[in-house]
Amino acid sequence: MEIAIQKLNQAGRVLVLTGAGISAESGVPTFRGGGGTSVWRGMPFEQLSSKQMVDSNLPLVWEWFDYRRSVVSECQPNAAHQALAAFEWNNRFEDFKLVTQNVDGLHAAAGSTGVIELHGSIWRARCLKCEARRDMRTVPAGERPPLCLKCGNVMRPDVVLFGENLPSDAFEDAELHAKDCDVCIVVGTSALVQPAALLPEFARAAGAFVIEVNPEETVFSGKCDLSLRGRAGEILPQILPSDDRELVLSIGWEGGCETIYRRPAAAGSWQYSVDGNEMWIEDDENENHSWKQEASSTLEQAIESLGLGHRLVRFHPIKVHPEYRQTIWEYVNRIAENPPKDFKDRFSINWEHRLDEWRRMTIDAEAEHS
Repeated sequence: MEIAIQKLNQAGRVLVLTGAGISAESGVPTFRGGGGTSVWRGMPFEQLSSKQMVDSNLPLVWEWFDYRRSVVSECQPNAAHQALAAFEWNNRFEDFKLVTQNVDGLHAAAGSTGVIELHGSIWRARCLKCEARRDMRTVPAGERPPLCLKCGNVMRPDVVLFGENLPSDAFEDAELHAKDCDVCIVVGTSALVQPAALLPEFARAAGAFVIEVNPEETVFSGKCDLSLRGRAGEILPQILPSDDRELVLSIGWEGGCETIYRRPAAAGSWQYSVDGNEMWIEDDENENHSWKQEASSTLEQAIESLGLGHRLVRFHPIKVHPEYRQTIWEYVNRIAENPPKDFKDRFSINWEHRLDEWRRMTIDAEAEHS
């Protein structure tokens, strides 16, 4: 591990590629590795998650993905996800890019921003006609298939299915980072799925130091400069430097998220900051936009000074620090009860559904915690 730490300390540009193994440590079934869900209702997952099934039985596909989301919703980011998020927060590298083959959204839930999701996300729907997206956490359970808010057509899961190619823009972006990195870390992947498995090959060919983190030897192990055997949740926190930030609140919407963090300040107070990331889709091309802001105050004052106030109601909650659940619940309720003039008219929001989301994330979660 000393070699890995040394190489990372010397690096200016870092690429991390994660696979099913990192999420398996959170309890997410790997499918290819079994997990009891490789067959559902007597049908193999390769058939259920295929382009042919979307064309022939879209309602069944949505039943299958609703089930998958119900499984993933019970899982939480583990120490490996959190270490990678903290690694990004350091801002000590000229470039840091996290690329994942996973569709579970756990990297974003841990606080990572700008993640390249090669295979898409089970938390999004994509219009079959105009390619517009919707966040499934905002779609009523009875709306299946979901309907596009832009053109009214039916939508499909926004994931790469069997028989489909990766989105060219996502892979091209990952390839550029792979060919330009100093260190490439490959975590929890068998390196069998193409073309994602080409990324560490590109990095190696360009002269990067390649580190593998996996409990078992893989077909790629012999090509790595260093292979670390063990669970990602045990190894990554040891080799990735972290900082003193804690996640306070994370909210999300279709293609983006904003996260408030805190770090110790003078006289026992906290300094709050926000990181944001959004994917814009323009002319069928994806563009990632990120922003950072700092504020030193109470949480409520920080929310206002960082411009997050009414976005708490407009967007859905992803994660709330236990210490702030009651405060956030009261704040959201005040906004919902007395929104700015024309706010409800300008933004199409299912207020009852959104408040129910916040109730589950704050009041209900606090009751379970206690």
